Amino acid sequence: MTQTELKQFHDDLRAAVALGVPLEVSNSGPKLTASRLKKLESQLDKSVSSASDLTQLRADQTGELPARYVAAVEAFSRTKKMVPVLEGLSWRTIHAKKVSKILLSALAYLALLSLMASAGLLFYLLKVFPEIREFDTDTNLGAANNPLVDPPAHDGLAIMNVLPTVLTVLALVLAGFFIWIVFFGGARILVRLLGGTKYLNSVTKSKILPTIRLLTESGASRDEATEMACRLFGTDEKFLHNIDQLVSKSGSRDQTNALAAYYSEIAVQRIHNMNTATRTALVTIVGGAITLCYGLAIFSPIVNLLYQLLSKGI
Repeated sequence: MTQTELKQFHDDLRAAVALGVPLEVSNSGPKLTASRLKKLESQLDKSVSSASDLTQLRADQTGELPARYVAAVEAFSRTKKMVPVLEGLSWRTIHAKKVSKILLSALAYLALLSLMASAGLLFYLLKVFPEIREFDTDTNLGAANNPLVDPPAHDGLAIMNVLPTVLTVLALVLAGFFIWIVFFGGARILVRLLGGTKYLNSVTKSKILPTIRLLTESGASRDEATEMACRLFGTDEKFLHNIDQLVSKSGSRDQTNALAAYYSEIAVQRIHNMNTATRTALVTIVGGAITLCYGLAIFSPIVNLLYQLLSKGI
């Protein structure tokens, strides 16, 4: 890999950053920016004494550089192709955003449902319930003046005394739930429980297998190609072991392509299942609590009126 090729590598990275491709050079760090890339390029020039052959970068030369960035340089040096490098540095952010959009769309749907239910309940409390309470008061007064009529044995309006407290607690729980999701990592936990981790693993396998094949065709050994690709994609040791087993079972190009296509289909199915499961879980748990309060507020006074009418023999 010559200095000209290395410059072309960094120019392509800068172009991708300028176009808004969400590149990462570390698993826990922020997206790669133009200023960060410039510092990495300068640091690489200082760390490597000779750039005439960067096919194998020694650990002592690049110890302070991010592992994914070093793997990107090595992969480009091997293949002279930029697409696998860009896929390796961007897959996590792109597909994590896709998963987050599913969660956010479910939360938006739930927020709309809560808003509509709250508006209907507010209209009921302000416009309808006062008339029911007035009718209930008149009925109780009539029963009190008539000794032949038994007092009503059911008071469905009592729930209205505790309903404001219930609604306040529910609102606080919902607010805490949304804050936990948005600011305290609840989204990652919820997504993992709903299958997000399995989806990301399937996507990674569908992308990393062609990269490993390309590296082996460029002269790298199977183990070397697998290790380099896993560093490029930022995977852990467990995933590396799993990929190594898959690569050992797929010998030819056609077998590798078939495996990649299989995991791509699995990823599509899992994202669909996660979309359905997320909406179902949120609407069932939170929407069910809202519906319970809504039903108590509306039907308890109606049931109370029925008891009142029955007590009068109507």
